[in-house]
Amino acid sequence: MTNPTQADHESEESILRFHASKALQTIAIRTSYESRDDPGCGDALISVMFSVAFLESFVNEVFENTLLESRYSRKEQKKERASLVRIANLAISERWKLTTKFDMLKIHHTGSPFSRDSEPFQSFANLVRLRNAIVHPTVHKITTSQTGKKSDNTPGAVKFLASRSIIPPAGSNDEPWIDRIDTPDVAQWAVHSALLMMKEVYAFLSDMDKLLNFSPVLRFKRPS
Repeated sequence: MTNPTQADHESEESILRFHASKALQTIAIRTSYESRDDPGCGDALISVMFSVAFLESFVNEVFENTLLESRYSRKEQKKERASLVRIANLAISERWKLTTKFDMLKIHHTGSPFSRDSEPFQSFANLVRLRNAIVHPTVHKITTSQTGKKSDNTPGAVKFLASRSIIPPAGSNDEPWIDRIDTPDVAQWAVHSALLMMKEVYAFLSDMDKLLNFSPVLRFKRPS
């Protein structure tokens, strides 16, 4: 029996990480369903966080596979992929924001970034903002002007959900925004938004970038 090479070990490690991405997606999907059985118990918040974690793991895996392949590719393949290798190295070494990673990946493959005002990027960006608001909470503050107009520090992503009728508009009972988003509709929106973003990226990746097939995850459909 031959001893495993360094390439074998690195490929095996890469596959395990990619499987972890699928596992994160599975948790997000499962908790989105569980949120329908027991609304308000926190499942929607879990689904939001794991949907973003899945996307981060997915795009990191694309970059890491790029670097791995570049070490063992033929000379002409290395030349073709030199630009993507530079992007991958920068993304990892400089710890780019998640939105920047997806933007640079699209620029490399299509020549243009995602449109900020179009889907799926608009929901994706708000999904990331919502995750950040959940894990870095601030005290809910409500102020009243001299004219009697109320305003608060509700995160923009929460207002985005209200504008899309995913959650009801803020009522007069001053309910904390964290309670307003703990609903089955928000959980389904989170999973669906992550799925559409991943599918958008998967569509423009080259065959070489699709070394580890993500097709099983593509089967998820948002329940009606």
